[in-house]
Amino acid sequence: MKIKGFIVIVVLVLAAVGWWFWGKNVELITGGTFSATFTTKIKSDTVSLALGDLLLLKTPSGERAAIRFDRMTDDWGVDYTSWFIPVGSTNVPESSQGHVFEKYWRTRTDKSSYEVKDVGGKYQVQCGSLSIGWSGSTWLYIPDGYVFAVQTGGTEATPSFDIESLAWHTSHAKEHTQPTNAPDSEIAAPSTSPQSE
Repeated sequence: MKIKGFIVIVVLVLAAVGWWFWGKNVELITGGTFSATFTTKIKSDTVSLALGDLLLLKTPSGERAAIRFDRMTDDWGVDYTSWFIPVGSTNVPESSQGHVFEKYWRTRTDKSSYEVKDVGGKYQVQCGSLSIGWSGSTWLYIPDGYVFAVQTGGTEATPSFDIESLAWHTSHAKEHTQPTNAPDSEIAAPSTSPQSE
């Protein structure tokens, strides 16, 4: 009887130590919210899109698309609305909704630092057949050769590619595959005139 009691105490102590170690040193990070972005930043191949602004895209082959971030979510993500206009179409189609997010393990490496490992977030914004890379909080990675502009107007705005005051840029990207960090230095994006539709 004393041996069974001793074994139970040892198991409970080991479980408590294991639980403490896991809680202090390893954590599955699935909950949290990025700060909402209310100012759009444009770089040579990336855009940090303010909530409510529309990113307008024209591909080299003639498709057009638009993306709007609607709200930050509590899984380190953001809900978005997108539109896709195939080659030759003149009408803006119905919008579709989507969601991107981060999900990762954080493991303590020493007393004051952690290693972070991605374990299954969703990092692609879908616009019809187009996939645009995303990273938190509101960075979008523009593929090489795409022409892009930002249209302001709030969450009720619909994409308009014919606004004369839009400043169009051409992305000169090194192809981004799985973005992990937002760019750290701002670059003046080259300006071009809009491509013909």
